[in-house]
Amino acid sequence: MEPTPPVEVLASPAPAVDNADAAVTRSGHGPPPNVSPTAAVDNVDAAVTRSGHGPPSKRASDSVVLSADDARRSQSPDVLNLGVISLFDGVGSVLPTVIRQYGGTPRVFVAAEQDAVLRQLVCDQFGLAEDERWVQLSTGTQALYLRDVRTLFRQGARKLSEAVALAPDALWLVVAGSPCQDLTLAGELKGLLGLTGPTSSLFYYVHLAIWLLQIRLGPVRVRFLVENAGSMLKEHLEAMLCGLV
Repeated sequence: MEPTPPVEVLASPAPAVDNADAAVTRSGHGPPPNVSPTAAVDNVDAAVTRSGHGPPSKRASDSVVLSADDARRSQSPDVLNLGVISLFDGVGSVLPTVIRQYGGTPRVFVAAEQDAVLRQLVCDQFGLAEDERWVQLSTGTQALYLRDVRTLFRQGARKLSEAVALAPDALWLVVAGSPCQDLTLAGELKGLLGLTGPTSSLFYYVHLAIWLLQIRLGPVRVRFLVENAGSMLKEHLEAMLCGLV
């Protein structure tokens, strides 16, 4: 069964994202003095605070934790009222981790991974479609598997809008581990390029996904879990935290 969700293209006051292949703007700035470059998140239940670039409808102190009880409001006891977006999905560990953590499968799951070998393995494991079609998994989850994270934002963020239309009242979780090659001393230029580099600049699409969801749904209903190399240079870590918190 292939769902055909209604589409309402996300509208926002942000710069146009139709040409997602264009280089993402660099950070260029670290965090203000009162922002701590710490706060590692070890548990999905520990909801990370909202992005500072969404609508100011709620104070940070008003945010809620993404709990299993909140997610379990759905017609089926096995399908959670939860949407999950996994960017740079890799070996596909996000979906089974969410199922194990919350005791059910998300209503909507969107993943993006460019490695062809990993894509084939993940598709075979979970029943995802390699040709970027929406499919319904045997668990009842509506799923979309993209080759490129930027596809999510093309055509006025059409794919992101389709995902939201399938679960308009759900809680949403964005999980991402963007490329680290330009951030660490192990890279070719020893971390010189940072978030302006050709691979590590893809981090800004994580920020864009969170921001657009918060504009559409409000900051309280959007949570994110972001990981990256612990060996990255301190200035790059501070810049990433500044963009997320």
